[in-house]
Amino acid sequence: MQMRNVLITLRTQNKFVHKDLLAMEDKLLNIAAELGNNDAISILSFNVIHEYKKENVKSSYEKDIETANKFIKKLYARNHHLTVKLIGDLFFENKTYDKAEKYYQEFLKLENSTKLAGEVHGKLGEIQIKQVNGFLKAEKSWLSCIELLEIERSSRWYFLLARLYMSSEPMKAKALLENCASIGFKECFKTLGFLELNYFNNYERAKEWFKTGMEIMDLECFFGFFDCCVKEENFKGARDCLESVKKLGSDNDKKTMINVFLESRKDSIKLLDKARL
Repeated sequence: MQMRNVLITLRTQNKFVHKDLLAMEDKLLNIAAELGNNDAISILSFNVIHEYKKENVKSSYEKDIETANKFIKKLYARNHHLTVKLIGDLFFENKTYDKAEKYYQEFLKLENSTKLAGEVHGKLGEIQIKQVNGFLKAEKSWLSCIELLEIERSSRWYFLLARLYMSSEPMKAKALLENCASIGFKECFKTLGFLELNYFNNYERAKEWFKTGMEIMDLECFFGFFDCCVKEENFKGARDCLESVKKLGSDNDKKTMINVFLESRKDSIKLLDKARL
């Protein structure tokens, strides 16, 4: 299991999946389960349940489900930490958030300072932010999460915490977003761009973030870059960006967003036409 965890960590950090190494992870998991490792048995049992939930599953799978449920019940009765977390994960995936929260809180009573606890704090924050007056609880959970987990495994929660701070503490938001951006978390580029544009009025820095997002074809980054150019009175840059946006309009999935953008920037577009004259 230690070797498997090393392979998972490498895969996460490098953001690269090699089919042979992935097969080795599965092989190591099965060997560990055969040797009686409870973590491995728990993971395999929940894998069976996830497979069963997929469409077109064969009826013969029902025996496997029955066996998996027996293992899970036995492990839960023994307060097996990972099993408690995985039960919470299952309810979280099914959007049964009250039950997910119950099992996550139960898990944190068993262990509260490990990487698994970091993941649980992250998901708890996502549940709490949906609750009435859940802002402070979510903030506390996400702060605990990023304290326990390396950025590669917690970038989503760095980003969500940054969004909490966007209006109240923009400097904190900026620092968190820059951490996410350092590992290529693509949602950060447009968010950082608009933060630099609208709050810090740093058009050059905003354009740098938007350019990065434009390279991965994030449509909102094109919108932000256009706004920067207009504010700088760089009308040629704005026109070039506008042409690029219109070309992207051939994609039906993007057409609605582009139409909204064009409608909302009518005054800026008229300004470009006047500047041309």
